[in-house]
This record gives sequence, C-alpha cells and structure tokens, in this order.
Amino acid sequence: MSISQASLTLDEAPYRRPSEFRRGVAASTPVLLGIIPYALVLGAQAAQKGLSVVEVPLMTGMNFAGGSEFAAIQLWTSPPHILLIAAITLLVNSRHFLMGAALAPFLSHLPRR
Repeated sequence: MSISQASLTLDEAPYRRPSEFRRGVAASTPVLLGIIPYALVLGAQAAQKGLSVVEVPLMTGMNFAGGSEFAAIQLWTSPPHILLIAAITLLVNSRHFLMGAALAPFLSHLPRR
C-alpha cells in the first residue's frame, strides 16, 4: 500500500468513488456488448407474445438465467401456465447442478462464503 493510499481518511474516501465507478464500467463493457444481442432477441420475442415493457424486465429479473428466459417466453400464453414455465425453467437450469458438482473439487480450497 502506498503512502497516499494509507493516508486516505474517511473524509477523502468519497472522492475515490467516481474513479472506481469508471473502472467498473470499463471492466463490464465487454460483457455488456455481448449481452445486447441476446436482449434484443428476447425483447423481440416478448413483443411478439404481447408482453409489456414492465413485464419483460420483471420476468428477467425474477428468472435471471439466459436460456430459460427464452423457454419461458416461448411457453407464454394468456393466461400463462405458471407451473409448466417453472418446471421448464428448473429443467433448463438443472445443468448448473452438474456443473457445480464437477467444479466442486477445484473450488474446495476456497472459503465457503
């Protein structure tokens, strides 16, 4: 730690926030550029099914899992079959159980938190 960082007091801490924010934006931009095409396709499919501008972010916020969002949109009817959509979402995302079990030996040295 440099002397300038060590001498940073609590009063000066808020002045570092904009630079940290810019660093975070710069680090996340490549991921964001990769997500935009998927978001456009999901939005187009949601518009075809008649979902509103409020319903799509609500659905993606509650079901943050890529492929299952597309499956949920395809299964969407009026009224929606919630149990069917939930079951398909669980089925699509069950791959994470297998990936977690496969990665567990490589991550066992890390703390659980």
